[in-house]
Amino acid sequence: MGEARQDPMVEKMRELDLKEKKKILVCGGGSGAHALAAISAHDGFEVKVLTILGDEAELWTKALQENKGKTKAVFLESCFAHTTCEKCKQKFNKTCMVCKERFDSRSKLFKHLWKEEHAKDLEMEGEILTVTKEAGDVVPWADVIILCAPAFAHRELLTAIAPHLKKMTTKEDVKNGHIIGAFPGCGGFELEVKDVLGADVTKKCSIFSGVTLPWLCRVHDDYYGRSVNIRGFKSYFQVAVEPCETALTDISKEIDALRDLLQTMIGSFPIVDVSLQSMTSMWNPVIVYGAFKDWDGKMAFEERPLFYEGVNSWTAEKISKCSDELMKIKKALEKRGMKIDGVCHVKDWVKKAYAGQIKDTSTLQSCIATNRSYEGIEHEMEVLKPSIKEGTRYVPDFQVRALTQDIPYGMLFNRAVAELVGVETPNTDEVIMWAQAKTEMKKNAYLVEKNGKTVLQMHALKGTRAPQAYGVTTVEKLMEVYGRTATGGVTCG
Repeated sequence: MGEARQDPMVEKMRELDLKEKKKILVCGGGSGAHALAAISAHDGFEVKVLTILGDEAELWTKALQENKGKTKAVFLESCFAHTTCEKCKQKFNKTCMVCKERFDSRSKLFKHLWKEEHAKDLEMEGEILTVTKEAGDVVPWADVIILCAPAFAHRELLTAIAPHLKKMTTKEDVKNGHIIGAFPGCGGFELEVKDVLGADVTKKCSIFSGVTLPWLCRVHDDYYGRSVNIRGFKSYFQVAVEPCETALTDISKEIDALRDLLQTMIGSFPIVDVSLQSMTSMWNPVIVYGAFKDWDGKMAFEERPLFYEGVNSWTAEKISKCSDELMKIKKALEKRGMKIDGVCHVKDWVKKAYAGQIKDTSTLQSCIATNRSYEGIEHEMEVLKPSIKEGTRYVPDFQVRALTQDIPYGMLFNRAVAELVGVETPNTDEVIMWAQAKTEMKKNAYLVEKNGKTVLQMHALKGTRAPQAYGVTTVEKLMEVYGRTATGGVTCG
């Protein structure tokens, strides 16, 4: 971003008290939106929901009318059965200092855990004030706007939101300005926000982006709008923050305030790390690649393969190599003065994100395959027409989000930054090139072979999160966009 630019109209006006930011607008209608809406409403926030997809608003509204205006988040027993302490090897040991530090006894959620030797399902129910598809009815009301939807839906949501944002013309307007974020944001979320809402949006708003969702959750069709099942949650949750440029001179104060706000919204667990930027090494495309790279196009599977538990040593090694390339990108950026403490190797990340939930942490493969939050999750597959002789059989579905979303909105962001800083990424290239050939991306390939090298096709980047798609075509421009270096730490959950 470079040095903070002060607008004379709003210079030093943003004396935020984020404790007063109580009006939350959740944008989206999926599982994550249900979880965020229910939990934050349960924790005392006023919550409204904006969903513009199909008839989701009508369905959710109908469910609220039948359920006294409330949506419920159900933390399944699986959330608690594997919360073991790495030091004492017990679930709840009140004499162990590590246990005491990990489980905040003040949290409503962990008070439940602390009391019960065998935890049962825990329900958190919150009142949803309204669900609508009309942005104008809810955006001006909101203090915090959170996009809780797939990355490919962000632009449409931001476009709907844009005309209704508060007008920042007075001191009081700026003090009460919006905070805009996404769970998950994926790489380059802040570039998308600025492209849709205007390059000067951060003069009056703070932007934040969660690397993932804090929870592993699912809404079943029969319970849409009524309840969402949470089968697991991360022990560590990473959020990137770009503070408002008109904050007081110490922008770290705003980061700390935003950290506390997010902490209160989603509870006291997991640990949330807040930094100014965070690039993700998207491993989902590599897992799909590892599972089906040798598929002959004919063989059918008798059952759906396990997604995470099925990761073999070859796939884990490829994920690690892609992460090694990310670390080289980080090193190249740090040499130029960018501070990116939040970026770490994938093995370190998964061990921290799922602390106490992994049976075997000895290798990256075991970290993925023995993570109890991932138990039973299967690859999305195409179902073949059943036959009397063979029954139901399956073949790979290559039009899955693990490829069609996680590459243009995640892995490609990293690859594009690598090109700007001159880092070669042969393993990342291998995965993207394979995915292109298997999906609709082949019609407008991001990467091509040219003169013995793999290079980006600039014209193909429109609609992706690659910085070049937003006019960031040099490393100098990248440093200008991401040059602010204040960081902070947060505990969320």
